[in-house]
Amino acid sequence: MSNLENETILNQYKIIVDMIGLFFKDSVEVVLHSLRDLDRSVVYIHNGKKTNRTLGSPVTDKALRIISEYKATRKRLFGPYKTISCDGHAMKSVTTVIVNHSNEAIGLLCVNLDLETPVQELFNILCADFEQSPEHSSNDNEYFATDTSDLLNALVNQIKNEVQNDNSVPHRQKTRAIVVELQKQGLFNLRNAIPVISEILNLSKASIYLHLRAIKNNEAGDEDKDWAYPQLRSSATAPEQCLGQMVEGTQTSESSCKRHCAAHMLHCARSNAHAEPLTCGCGAA
Repeated sequence: MSNLENETILNQYKIIVDMIGLFFKDSVEVVLHSLRDLDRSVVYIHNGKKTNRTLGSPVTDKALRIISEYKATRKRLFGPYKTISCDGHAMKSVTTVIVNHSNEAIGLLCVNLDLETPVQELFNILCADFEQSPEHSSNDNEYFATDTSDLLNALVNQIKNEVQNDNSVPHRQKTRAIVVELQKQGLFNLRNAIPVISEILNLSKASIYLHLRAIKNNEAGDEDKDWAYPQLRSSATAPEQCLGQMVEGTQTSESSCKRHCAAHMLHCARSNAHAEPLTCGCGAA
């Protein structure tokens, strides 16, 4: 493979160096080697003061042995093994061989943990150093679901309860607020999310699609966005008002139901939001 392709692969590992460094801070050294030039193999590094290495430092003798063993055995993961830092500290080290699509060794990723990091410093790194979300601190907790249905049930009900208990959200806008928050959380990116969410919220799939269409139009500044949310307008025609009621999950008489279905069908035709016509519960089209 070309040097450019190999370099592209190696560049993807730089974020892993940063991630490990972010987790272990100064207790660890993380080194990314490129095997293109062994005299200047270090192309990215976190906390190089552990071994006095910088960008452009050469490959080590251990690295050379790892490369040779990979060529002979195709073994890619090495360690943990013991190394010594420049100040004499024992370090626990692991190395993985980075390969390209042809299984040719093109780099090494090495992690060296200083075993003599002071206990209090290590405790602070592992137990007390957390990034806090300034806007949604309650969302810092991560839910480890058994499957996507479990995830959707837990998060949709959580968001539903939060919105329902939020007195600042008008009653008629709570459904919309729930869908907006679900969209922000990325739940509609999950496969078959809409049918599951529809069942949990006791809301038709058509209503959810209308809300999502309105959210998309609002983000894009589409001139048609107000049409999708007629209940937000100071004045509305009868069919539009019925559509607004339908979005909120309510119905009035059969005649008004037919009017909001007609308005709904017109909206679908204008926005091409659905692959096939949708009807309401009364069967009107």
